[in-house]
Amino acid sequence: MSKGSIRVAWLNLQRNVVSAWQRRDYEQSLSEIESFLSRRLSMGMKSEVIAYRSHTKELMGLLEDSKKDLLRAHSLSKKSSYGRYTLELSLGGLCEKLEEIREATQWYRTALETSVAGRSYSGGAALRSYMRLVGANFSEADRVLARRVVRRSWKNLGLRESPELDDLSKAGEILKEAERRPR
Repeated sequence: MSKGSIRVAWLNLQRNVVSAWQRRDYEQSLSEIESFLSRRLSMGMKSEVIAYRSHTKELMGLLEDSKKDLLRAHSLSKKSSYGRYTLELSLGGLCEKLEEIREATQWYRTALETSVAGRSYSGGAALRSYMRLVGANFSEADRVLARRVVRRSWKNLGLRESPELDDLSKAGEILKEAERRPR
């Protein structure tokens, strides 16, 4: 099967899986995902499909299994990619649900580092999540990383005015609004 036909099949699978999620037919979702995973897939594609399986398991309340899938998807994802960044955000969120706050914080920090290395997306969501969990325990190293994230995100979003690096909460909110706008 060619790359193009695999991509089309993946788009069709996404549509089918989301439709099954809406009907709460998680077994159907898993069945279709497992069938698709039996194909010869690139590492990136396999990572995406496993992330869908993870979300299905999360919807089923199988949080530990979902986390295992997210970790597997992360291990297959491309460094500095938007896909890796979103997996790190998902791992942070799932760890919060599992009340594993220290690990959630680590995943949000990892997402911050990934967003700095990324070339075309904003790290605003990771910044807001990290700041929410760390709160007053924000270290100088955290501040340095956060400022790098704000600068990179500002550039990637094409914001004209200069970011206010002394008020990271405000910068995070500005990024949040900018991320919602179509580009």
